[in-house]
Amino acid sequence: MRIKGFNLFERIKHPEIISRIKLLQLHDRSIHKYGGRYGIRDHSLLDSALSRPYMSAFGEDIYPDWYSKIAAFIESIITNHPLADGNKRTAYECTNWILKEQGKKLKLSYDEARPFLADLATRQDVEIKDIVKWLKQNS
Repeated sequence: MRIKGFNLFERIKHPEIISRIKLLQLHDRSIHKYGGRYGIRDHSLLDSALSRPYMSAFGEDIYPDWYSKIAAFIESIITNHPLADGNKRTAYECTNWILKEQGKKLKLSYDEARPFLADLATRQDVEIKDIVKWLKQNS
């Protein structure tokens, strides 16, 4: 079924990199561990971050591989702040979980990754390729 050029069933062929439920579980764990406020600040921004890895244009995936999908997700969580608190920590926890599901893991602790993640939060010129490079170097 197509509505205004959008195939409602197209996403079924893509495995989900992370579910909303798993993201919220990791967010809760992160807040419990490091402190902060629980909850979602903006549901639309959260939905956008979860959907962004599956964006396509002219029938082609914008983020064609796992690293670029993860990078798009990370960038959306960190720069758009959909959660009440702990967006960078949650992005880190989610990235680690996603990579583990793919048989990989981040080689960095949160404290080691924090400077890069904080830089993403403050930069206006974030490029997905920079995040992909960082992910490949550190996983």
